Amino acid sequence: MPEVRRSSGFKYVFWGILFLFILAFAGQLIWITLGGLRPIPHLFGLRPHGPWVLGPSTTWPILVTHALPTLLLLFIWVGVVGRLVYRDAQKRGMDPYLWAAVAVFVPFFIGIIVYLVVRSNGRAICDSCGEPIRSEYKVCPYCGQRRELLCPECSKAIAPEWKVCPYCEHKLVPAP
Repeated sequence: MPEVRRSSGFKYVFWGILFLFILAFAGQLIWITLGGLRPIPHLFGLRPHGPWVLGPSTTWPILVTHALPTLLLLFIWVGVVGRLVYRDAQKRGMDPYLWAAVAVFVPFFIGIIVYLVVRSNGRAICDSCGEPIRSEYKVCPYCGQRRELLCPECSKAIAPEWKVCPYCEHKLVPAP
């Protein structure tokens, strides 16, 4: 029977955070394009650092040299790091959307460092059917094959290279 995967709630958190980042960045682009806050021109001897107003200005050089490359880097970061962490977490049986969100949105590479420290390396391949399973499983959930060798006398786990069971001293026959 195939394993049923439930959808993660972090899938929506990941896409929601990404949407908010894009929305915030688009708001900054619009703000820069409109000119942001700039001082009212010097009139009748008033100081130029007086009240601030919102108004259009010539900010295309700023937009082209700062905002668009930053937006491009943001998309590359989310695409590359998010995809790599998503696939790695999925292969390891971890929640892929949660770890992709942590790796992408926690600043200063701390999210990636946390993921690399926490990620589990506990995947194994079933000798019988070849499906990837967790290393702590004693039986393959796909084919039912026992993953551990058991002593025929005391039923405790033994290693394949042992000649004698260390628990009950039963002589073991080597497996072919």
